Amino acid sequence: MFVQIALGTGLLVVNVLIMALAAFFLEVAFRRAHPWLVAPPQRPKLLLMLVGVCLWVLAVVTTGVWI
Repeated sequence: MFVQIALGTGLLVVNVLIMALAAFFLEVAFRRAHPWLVAPPQRPKLLLMLVGVCLWVLAVVTTGVWI
């Protein structure tokens, strides 16, 4: 039973690290795109950003589930 708890803990730590790295890379992408995002027109860029973030989160959660 201890092996199962240790394995589960290790997998949770890996998932947390993957999610933290994904959030870091998303922040880097937003910082690079910031000048483009704030320039008009903003509404289509907001829609594009929301779709991109949703797909990013879906990919990260899917990766966590597969792990």
